[in-house]
Amino acid sequence: MKIAVILNYKKNETVRLAEEVCAFLTARECELQIPEGTPGYRVEECRNIDFSDCQLVILLGGDGTLLGACHLVQHNVPLLTVNMGKMGFLTEVEKAELFPSLEQILQKDYSIEELPLLDAEIRRDGECIYKDFALNDFVLDSGSSYRSMSITTEINGEFVSTHKCSGLIFSSPTGSTAYAISAG
Repeated sequence: MKIAVILNYKKNETVRLAEEVCAFLTARECELQIPEGTPGYRVEECRNIDFSDCQLVILLGGDGTLLGACHLVQHNVPLLTVNMGKMGFLTEVEKAELFPSLEQILQKDYSIEELPLLDAEIRRDGECIYKDFALNDFVLDSGSSYRSMSITTEINGEFVSTHKCSGLIFSSPTGSTAYAISAG
């Protein structure tokens, strides 16, 4: 099984755990997609990495690591997200569950949860000026000027509404759950 490991290097604990994960996987004859001499990739190092032939990407970090990495790993590769942060709204596994979870995965005893993504396109005068996808949300605002703007929203080419505002947040079901929890 070919596996990539991506981590948040800001915490020594995460680097140590990455080293343990790499040793664990190597002992089980997994092929690791990581730079030589390091336990894994920093999220910012992943911009030119081809993950398309990986069967799994392990993310050691928090929600921010996941949000950064999901933009880089765009090949329908399953992500195993390990909470090394404080909240972990989006992460799947706690540190204590990691190695038992890896054993299950290597024995092909797992299921994959597919999360919906948002695809957004910003058009000005009929021309696409921005196109991207997001797991959580898109925030469209007028910048530091706080001037109002007119935003027309369409979903799948169907008119929804026009808002005169200084900004608008478009949230996926994943993002809306995080907002609801944050708001209490």
